[in-house]
Amino acid sequence: MRAGFGSCSITPAESIWMGGYIARVKPSMGVLHDLRARALMIEDDSGQASVIVSTDLLGLTRHLSDQVAAAAFQRFGIPRERLLLTSSHTHSGPVIEGCLMDMYDMPPEQIDRVRAFTAQLPEKILSAIDSARNHLEDCRLLFGAGNASFAMNRREYTADGIINGVNPIGPRDESVPVLRVERLDGSLAGVVFGYACHNTTTMSYLLNGDYAGFAEMDVEASKGNPVGMFVMGCGADINPIPRGTLEQAQHYGSLLSHVVLSLGNGDLVPVHGNVRTARREVSLSLAGLPTRDQLLEETRSDNFVVRRRAQRLLDQLERQGRLEDHHSYPVQVWSFGKGLLVIALAGEVVVDYSLRLKHEFGSANTWVIGYAEDVFAYIPSIRILREGGYEGGESMLYYGIHGSWQPQVEELILEAVREAVHEVLSRTAS
Repeated sequence: MRAGFGSCSITPAESIWMGGYIARVKPSMGVLHDLRARALMIEDDSGQASVIVSTDLLGLTRHLSDQVAAAAFQRFGIPRERLLLTSSHTHSGPVIEGCLMDMYDMPPEQIDRVRAFTAQLPEKILSAIDSARNHLEDCRLLFGAGNASFAMNRREYTADGIINGVNPIGPRDESVPVLRVERLDGSLAGVVFGYACHNTTTMSYLLNGDYAGFAEMDVEASKGNPVGMFVMGCGADINPIPRGTLEQAQHYGSLLSHVVLSLGNGDLVPVHGNVRTARREVSLSLAGLPTRDQLLEETRSDNFVVRRRAQRLLDQLERQGRLEDHHSYPVQVWSFGKGLLVIALAGEVVVDYSLRLKHEFGSANTWVIGYAEDVFAYIPSIRILREGGYEGGESMLYYGIHGSWQPQVEELILEAVREAVHEVLSRTAS
């Protein structure tokens, strides 16, 4: 087996509006540390190459991912199902065109700057992939998991409803999955690692990767300067606690990198066999679409986010004659022999999915990734959809979606995962 890492800076050259928080009132005021796109290419014994990409960004859009995937196939022969694109969900990086754009009160020159920055991203991501290809070398892969405890469920139940607060008894996933890539001489080429917790420790006006970015930097400053790649888990309803300062973000990054680098041979198992991949597209339907009269009324709202959504949907209605009532949702599954099963889900996925899938397929060797390929909305479980709150429906406004997901959302996604898992495992067995 051969593997190689590549990396490319994606730090904006100019001051730019930062993504994630509606409360921001101005663009970035500097750079705390570099933002990067990183890639790991794995070439198994069959000669097939598979690529994992991590980005220090709030999220990728379907349009951006489609561009990267088409070019990666054309240039490198990487099929779509063998390209896994992820984002760290840092709230201290730049706004990406098409991701939560209704939420930001940006002046026109900043909108232009966001569009120009986004247009450059595909080539930069492809540069990281090309660099990984050029650094392929004989390696061995090992997988294991540690534990970190700064993640806290944020769905706090109060007399007035569910708020974004602190829920110490709520579900969370404290595991830190680690894929360690070693050269044959035992030196560390790099690690891919994850955690299911919102990347929201700080609201600085300095561009940075929050705790995930600090963890990546700590890994890369260790002996031999290995590459550190963070991929977000199913942390949509999970926050770092306590939070609020850059010092806390740096502290959590240090805790995470310590877990990643401290795993020894006794904690890790070798990963053998060819990489099998499968991909599914699920149609997720919306309930409660508005009428034209409702949208016209909302264009007069005092809330600028409501006004923008209404006007955009009116434009869609005028252009298409109807409103979009569904979203195509990608699911990816990779198996590394029988030693590691990777499940990648799009959107802001709540922790229920990770816990349920690991229970179903085995927690010891199942890695569930969220925020993959298309960060377009929150993806609630049926429990959270029924309960409501921000993750259960209120967040749809900020993503520019009118309505809520149909109750079948969880089972549709899980069934697609099961089909994809069955496909890769049946090919592994054969």
